[in-house]
Amino acid sequence: MNEGIADLFELSREFLNDYGYFTIFGLLFLETAIFIGMFVPGVIVLVLAGYASSTDILSPTMVLVTAMVGVIAGDSASYFFGRFLGERYINFPSSIHRAAKNNKWFLLFFHHVPLSRMFIPAFFGMNGAMKFHIWIIFDVVSALIFVTTYFLLGWTAHIYSEEVGYMYQRFNTYIVAVCFLLLAGWIIKVYRDKNTSNATKEVR
Repeated sequence: MNEGIADLFELSREFLNDYGYFTIFGLLFLETAIFIGMFVPGVIVLVLAGYASSTDILSPTMVLVTAMVGVIAGDSASYFFGRFLGERYINFPSSIHRAAKNNKWFLLFFHHVPLSRMFIPAFFGMNGAMKFHIWIIFDVVSALIFVTTYFLLGWTAHIYSEEVGYMYQRFNTYIVAVCFLLLAGWIIKVYRDKNTSNATKEVR
């Protein structure tokens, strides 16, 4: 295993052994705050937690439950913060509402893009395109995909220690690239829908 990665895993074992589930919940919850997410990505937290679980430091079931609760709670807090701002200070055009609502399937994978994890929940809260009871369904499924994917990557790191550096770099690069393409396509579609709506209004 790459020496730097080995040191990181060893440090994480000691840290998680001391602070455990509270750390996992706290860091994943706070990731939706812009600067926390930039300094401590949730991907790293999940990979290290998966590795610690594979060495019997933590319970895999408790890690998965704690991580899911942390991610969903953080997203929900960000959503309601966005709703607070949207109701009082931001007035989105109706075209943005429709475009966001029509492209909701992107939400199933938004957790895989770091910036999306920090901004998308607040954005959907702000524009009012999706009520919370609909948002939470998509968020739970997306969080399950996200948490399970990177937890298992950390778990297999203990089994295939020699390949872990290569596995992480290759796998994460592909996932992020695909999600960035989805995000770019979603933004372009929102922009086009907005222009189409404006053009229709001008014709009328």
